[in-house]
Amino acid sequence: MIQTILKNKIYPFLLVFVFVFSYYIENAVEAYVSQTLLPLLLGLLIALVFYVVWTTIFRREDKAAILTTYSLSAVFLHGHVKNLLDEPSITLAGKTFGEDSLVILMWGVLGIAVLLLVIRAKDSIESVTKSLNIVVLVMIISNLILFAGLMLDGKVVVSEVAYKGKVQVNFDGPIISDDLPDIYHIVLDKYASNGVLETYFNYDNSAHTDVLEEMGFYVAYDARTNYPHTLYSLSTTLNMVYANELAEKMNADPKEVNGELNIIYPGFRNHEVGQILTAAGYDYYHTGNWFYPTQTSSSATENYIFNKSQFRLGEFTDKFLQQTILEPLLGK
Repeated sequence: MIQTILKNKIYPFLLVFVFVFSYYIENAVEAYVSQTLLPLLLGLLIALVFYVVWTTIFRREDKAAILTTYSLSAVFLHGHVKNLLDEPSITLAGKTFGEDSLVILMWGVLGIAVLLLVIRAKDSIESVTKSLNIVVLVMIISNLILFAGLMLDGKVVVSEVAYKGKVQVNFDGPIISDDLPDIYHIVLDKYASNGVLETYFNYDNSAHTDVLEEMGFYVAYDARTNYPHTLYSLSTTLNMVYANELAEKMNADPKEVNGELNIIYPGFRNHEVGQILTAAGYDYYHTGNWFYPTQTSSSATENYIFNKSQFRLGEFTDKFLQQTILEPLLGK
């Protein structure tokens, strides 16, 4: 039975699982297992297209499998190879070729060599098929061992669990919505205070904050972050509690290893400030960016996602594709 399996030309498709799960394992503390489904489907579709094309050209599945494997390696390892280089470039005839062009050239040269070897192979290459199946299976087993280790450490979260906690809001008397002032909560990530800019960068930022105050904004000059991490700071601020208290509200363990995925993410999406303001009669307009955890809020009247019109498949899939040869086409 094992010999029969090893004779099958399945290794190109198994290789897709290796690429996707290797990327997941590298980012397990920031991603859900369910987020691997879309890149897996895309990868298998790309593998199928390559396999059909090469089979049509050579009329031999063993040769098609080898060329499909090389094609997939060029597509999915492109970014990793590029990251190993120190931004090289060469200039020919007055035109500069950067690292993307050089790596693509490398894949092209190697591809021609592989193609010539495959063309020259007249007899069956069953031994190559068996060897490549074994190599890919070993890689999958290695990934499974690493995945099991992450599970034992409590770092694996299958999918996001929505936090549906509701705040009991009691107001003294009726609320006249026409009298409600506009509220803007603008988070300029990593924007330092006037004191820090003056002390460490010798920069006077008072002109900026003075204008804000003239416009009616309140500037918290002595503000300090409660956590040196954007999402922790946002989630706890908008729930008006610290992370351990937020965990208790959600009936979760404050000491959970992967609390960011199980507590902080869902806590932000259904934060108490949003619930209180909408209960008071406010329309809550949430503007998110490419960062998946803060893109939307279930408390919001409307969610606006920055750059939604661009080609976006979700943060995990986008980041995965940015490591491929498709990255120059998709944009960063």
